[in-house]
Amino acid sequence: MKNMKILSDSHGLTLVELMIVMVLSLLLMGAAYLAYQTQHVSSTVQHHIAQVQQDLRAAMDIITRDIRNAGAQSPMVNNNVLPVDASTADSTGLNNITLMMDLGDGMGGEPNNSTADDGEHLFYYLSGQDLVRIDYNGVGRQTIAQNAQSLRFRYYSYDETAGSSTEIPLASLSGREDEIDYIDVGMTIRSKNPDPDTGQHITRTLNRRIKLRNSGL
Repeated sequence: MKNMKILSDSHGLTLVELMIVMVLSLLLMGAAYLAYQTQHVSSTVQHHIAQVQQDLRAAMDIITRDIRNAGAQSPMVNNNVLPVDASTADSTGLNNITLMMDLGDGMGGEPNNSTADDGEHLFYYLSGQDLVRIDYNGVGRQTIAQNAQSLRFRYYSYDETAGSSTEIPLASLSGREDEIDYIDVGMTIRSKNPDPDTGQHITRTLNRRIKLRNSGL
């Protein structure tokens, strides 16, 4: 029986081989981190955009509901509820609006010839970067959106014969409140935090033309 000689190498990795392994490991870890960082930044930006758009739509939906209800009153009692109080520039103008309506006593009843119930005397305006809704007869002041950059209202009458709308100038709006058929609302909201890439805040603008359901009553 021949003697078998087993060769073994107990030297392990050389220093050069170990350095190569470490460099490759660092490169892989760097690539993985960059991929994660890129995905994280993209996810953060998308979250900011979604939040801004959600806040913008929610605020616009609240204003839309109130404008559509403006001027509501009993068809049986002509109590001359004007949809908008434009008696002064502080009540209604380019950047603020006062809405009036007779919705009833808050118990689901019929209009009661009064605008003194909850939700029947409303005021919208910007306070700093807060979009504020004041219910003078109910819950009082509410902030319906933060980080608001602008709020704008424009007022239109509609000529059914001509089939066209005409803007009512702010200077002549007082005394012509009952002619308002549509109100254009525009608002801009920005993100709470800046974009990680650009350092700039993300802004979104929404414009909507709203028809007063009770115009002409």
